[in-house]
Amino acid sequence: MHCDADDFISFEPEAFQKELTSIPPEILALQVPNGERAWLRDAPDKDIYSGVMILPIPQGNHHLKPRLGANKNYYNAGLLGYTAGKCLTRTGCGLFLGIHRPKHSTNGRPDNRRLPTSRSTSARIIHFDGLSPIHWMIKLISKVPTTNSREERSKQIGSARMAQIEFLQHSLNTPFASARQLHDSLRIFDPDREQRWREAGLLQELPIDVSAAVREILADVNLDLSRKTHDAWLARKTPALFSKFC
Repeated sequence: MHCDADDFISFEPEAFQKELTSIPPEILALQVPNGERAWLRDAPDKDIYSGVMILPIPQGNHHLKPRLGANKNYYNAGLLGYTAGKCLTRTGCGLFLGIHRPKHSTNGRPDNRRLPTSRSTSARIIHFDGLSPIHWMIKLISKVPTTNSREERSKQIGSARMAQIEFLQHSLNTPFASARQLHDSLRIFDPDREQRWREAGLLQELPIDVSAAVREILADVNLDLSRKTHDAWLARKTPALFSKFC
């Protein structure tokens, strides 16, 4: 599976093992659906892994999509990033490991032949889409495609992602508040929106506690996972980009 640094997989070991062992040999990939991290307006921000999980708005749901309002062009089924999940891929089959799904190979090149795939019911990816608001901004600005055609750029990363990037590009010469305002309007849920998404089953508590897992693995390390410390590290790592949003 192609996992980025802000992708985390949640699963119950016994159920997931049972699912994996029951996959027929002709199935070459298991699609793991994804949710995305968001925040609640009135909830404390404990660290860079706090928040809630939102799920994609299903096709045909005409109740929630209008609630996206003026920001609708920034969303892809209610998420800011990808909605296609990512695939666990069977090894030894000569497949190309794609970001979201593998592909067959023809003469050493990936092709678009249909790949037998099933969908997981016992695992889910949580895409944190950056670990802090300013990290999200830097991440998006760093992902600007190099091709000159806007249509090609939108095809490559999706029209919603392209709209987010374009807003951030235009905000580079404006006060930081405009970029932060967009981030907060997209990713922080007020009580009314929280209630509507919860009632639809599309807003849930995060199914994993990344901070607790990190601290368990690195028990002898004094970790500071606060947003303040993370962003101070980010300022040292990417000073040029960091300064554009501060």
